[in-house]
Amino acid sequence: MGRRKARGPLWVVVACAAILAVWWTHQRAAPTGQDAIRGITVHANTSNLPLTVVATNATWNNRPVYRLEDGSLRDLSYLEIYSWSNEPLPIVWSGKALPTPFPHHGPVVMPPVKVLPGQSAWFEMGEALPQKITVVWRQGNHAVYETLTIR
Repeated sequence: MGRRKARGPLWVVVACAAILAVWWTHQRAAPTGQDAIRGITVHANTSNLPLTVVATNATWNNRPVYRLEDGSLRDLSYLEIYSWSNEPLPIVWSGKALPTPFPHHGPVVMPPVKVLPGQSAWFEMGEALPQKITVVWRQGNHAVYETLTIR
């Protein structure tokens, strides 16, 4: 009787080589760093835009409404405002002026919020002053933020 060759070790080597080839191909095609996330990148930059916050006489849900004014000529796309306790602050209106009469309760402006040059965003903040807020928006493929103190 003739001897049979053992095929087990050869099969294992071929399978491992195939797995290694698939893994290597995937690693070469996988995006890294900033390209790993489509759209907005992971890092954020501070801006030097002339942003100011002004108190208004308006209230929303019995809380004071503040106006975020942008003195630049840039759009603020995908605008979000956060308290320093990392709570999102509701943006209740965006535009050139509050409507008259202003609805003092009800739904807020739905994201994404875009503020065009010459417009403002009105947001509610029920915390005591002084208070720091962080304003975040998208500029190109980057998140840009500014920290403001409301007095």
